[in-house]
This record gives sequence, structure tokens and C-alpha cells, in this order.
Amino acid sequence: MDAVQNVNKAIPVIVISSIILLNKNDESDNSESSDSENENKVEDISLSDMQTLFSMLIASKSRGEKIVVEKITDYVDRVIPNYTNIIFKEHFRLYPATFEMVLSLIGPALNATGTIFGKKLISAEKQLYIAL
Repeated sequence: MDAVQNVNKAIPVIVISSIILLNKNDESDNSESSDSENENKVEDISLSDMQTLFSMLIASKSRGEKIVVEKITDYVDRVIPNYTNIIFKEHFRLYPATFEMVLSLIGPALNATGTIFGKKLISAEKQLYIAL
């Protein structure tokens, strides 16, 4: 992990060095232009480069170690069956018996829509929970 941090610290230094070298090359290429034009161009390039550097530095500071969030698995299978009729109605706006009736009516149509290869099929029951 220390190697990654060292690389992340070295990137802004490399970028700044590259910009300075590019500015020197631009100045030597445009030696035929008048002095006032060169000064304006250098100021414009510097402002643009500073904005780019600032955004790169902010991005590198905002990136850090990823915080792993624990995901709840099998929530529908473990939690929802334990709901009482009242709690089920509070969450889904209908009683469990009504849910089962609606599921029996539209369940076959929900199963028929999940025929795409490569994707895991979501059960008709879970699709109806999501829709509600």
C-alpha cells in the first residue's frame, strides 16, 4: 500500500514538471511573436494549467482507501416473510394476501420477461416487491 501512496504523491510532481517543460518549449517556438502576445499566452496557459492541476490534486485527495460497505444478502428471503400483516402493509401498501393474489395474476408474465442470456433471473416475487 505504501508503494501506491508514493506513486500517488509523485503524480502531481510529474504533471507540474511536464507543464513547465511544455511552457518553455512553447515560448521558444513562438520567439518571433511580440513580447505582449507571449505574456498573454503564458498567462492563459498558466491559468488553464493551474485549473487542471487543481482538479487533479483535488481528485487525488478525494480518492482514498475505499470503504467497504457491508451489503445485506437475501433480504427478501430472510426479512420480509417475518413481517406482520400491519408492517407488510406499511412497506408495500397492501396486505400479504393481496400481494399473493396480484403475484398469481401477473407472476407468469414477470417470469417470461427475464429470458436474456447472461443475466441472473430475478424471481417474479422479487420483481413485484421492487415494483411496489
